[in-house]
Amino acid sequence: MKIRYRIHGLNGDRELGAADLAAPFMLGPGRPHPRVSVGDFFEAVKDFVTADYVLREPLSPAFKREMLPALRGAGEGSIRMEKHGAFYHIACFEWAYQGSERRFAVVSALEEAGKRFLAEDVRNIGRLLKERGGDDLPALYCMAEVRPPAGLDRPGWTMVLAEWLDGCHEWHHTVEEEASRILIWERIGARRYADEAEYAAIYRGIARLLTLRYNPVTFERIDLWHHAAGDFIVCGTGDELRVKLTTVRRYAPMPFFAGERGLDPRVPLVYFFLESALKTRCDRCDGVGELVWANDDALGPTLDGFCQGLEEWNPDRAGVPLGSADVMGLLEQFSADEFHEIYDSLLPLYEGGDPEELELMQTRLPQHCAALVRSIQNASARSRPAVGQERPAMK
Repeated sequence: MKIRYRIHGLNGDRELGAADLAAPFMLGPGRPHPRVSVGDFFEAVKDFVTADYVLREPLSPAFKREMLPALRGAGEGSIRMEKHGAFYHIACFEWAYQGSERRFAVVSALEEAGKRFLAEDVRNIGRLLKERGGDDLPALYCMAEVRPPAGLDRPGWTMVLAEWLDGCHEWHHTVEEEASRILIWERIGARRYADEAEYAAIYRGIARLLTLRYNPVTFERIDLWHHAAGDFIVCGTGDELRVKLTTVRRYAPMPFFAGERGLDPRVPLVYFFLESALKTRCDRCDGVGELVWANDDALGPTLDGFCQGLEEWNPDRAGVPLGSADVMGLLEQFSADEFHEIYDSLLPLYEGGDPEELELMQTRLPQHCAALVRSIQNASARSRPAVGQERPAMK
């Protein structure tokens, strides 16, 4: 198969020349690898998708049945470098087959931490899709270890062939006049501001997705997601905008709920919501720049998405009798100080992550708790009179 090597940049796609391919491979901003070149990356991707000697682990029956024969029969293709994340490096592989073009994502990890996360990603996404299905996570087709040519002192790659999410875009916050706004990254360098409906849809969609994937029996939730890493992407525009998640680095309960039995399920659910409401406010300009804190108006859609997810829970999920009215009636009873006390037990969970982000959360926490109370009160006033419930003993 003839393969062209390209890169996706702000001014569009361009083919790479010899000087480009000889340049050091960038692990991230300002982090060139001392022994791996850009050309080495492209050759590894090419081997992964085409070489018979690469032993791939099929993650989907469709790979051996449909994709491998198509790859062997293809005459021309291209590999386009897309982006570098904190752990993964993304390429788009395209090829012509029987008069049509096919396109897939190749997700690669070079460093050991990234390889561990990628292996966990594969396991977690496979499990969640098996348990519930849905199109909010990418389909995965095969995985392989791609080793360097013999005799070369160079690390190998872990690579996964995955669904290419057509029509989906990364997004990030920017700050203007001391207020944060969302920029949606469209291809060929075009970036546009999310309008009011899209802004709300993004936060509502994130909270709904996380809630639908929360397990009210084991208390497991999707963890280690970050807006700065571009983990949530958006598809469509306006009221039709939808949110998808590209990675599930960890799926586990909070440590103090792991293995608990006989626990009031409302307790970990309150913690889950508070964690989501806090983490979703943190981002970085362009994913790598200065920290950005989302405006208070992100909390209303976050609460709406959480309630929407609760209402969409599968009714046979071990018979957990929790709906949005139950949880809202409970949340209404908390003061800002009580929310702050719960967050004091949550914040140590993030000490191994981004220290600047943790400091931002701590600084903003009093205002966040007050805004959260207002958002809950506003949502309750819109929907129904306050409902009193017996409060469970919190952790």
